[in-house]
Amino acid sequence: MSRYKWIFLDFDDTLIDYDKCEASALANTFNHYQVKLDKSMVSIYRQINSGLWKELEEGKISSKSLRVERFKRLFYKFSLEINPTEASQVYLNFLGETNFLIPGALDFIKTLKESHRLAMITNGITDTQHGRIDSCHIRSYFDAIIISGEIGQKKPDIAFFDIARKSCETPEVEEILVIGDSLSSDIKGGNNAGIDTCWFNPGGNENPGTADPTFTVSGYDEIYPIISE
Repeated sequence: MSRYKWIFLDFDDTLIDYDKCEASALANTFNHYQVKLDKSMVSIYRQINSGLWKELEEGKISSKSLRVERFKRLFYKFSLEINPTEASQVYLNFLGETNFLIPGALDFIKTLKESHRLAMITNGITDTQHGRIDSCHIRSYFDAIIISGEIGQKKPDIAFFDIARKSCETPEVEEILVIGDSLSSDIKGGNNAGIDTCWFNPGGNENPGTADPTFTVSGYDEIYPIISE
């Protein structure tokens, strides 16, 4: 029997293809304003957004500020006279409707559920994340869903994982495995909390040494032997 009783699963880019969700929501948002969206805009937006999310993880910006600031900077860059606060909400509404699960993710969740208890751990905006979870029809597989925007704490902070454990009947840290794609939030967070981690790395990215995963895998199939040991 596996020593892991609980699997803490990240959502974005571990179960759902965030790039596809983002691209769809951006396209629908710009279409809403009747503005042509080109590749350069998408590229710049992703650079801005990535930098702001890093600042969020470091506690330098709030989630509320981030969601507007990314559009404010984008619209300034391309001289677009669109209200960034309004555009942010339009975007989030579209994002909440996306459901691009990574191929194999649903079967993976179903298989895990047969032998383990599952918790989703995700940094994100409450309504948007709940909307996407429901759009993917996966809510019923999880015993707990912990969203940073809902609890007021974020990965990689220890407080996030403390709340997550309490939401899951407070299992011992040795009984938990964190699975996620982000070294800076999922793996670093697990390291901070003393929990074993599995870095989901299908892209074969290099670890710069900022976090220390217990395991590294390139696909879902490689996880089954780990949780059955």
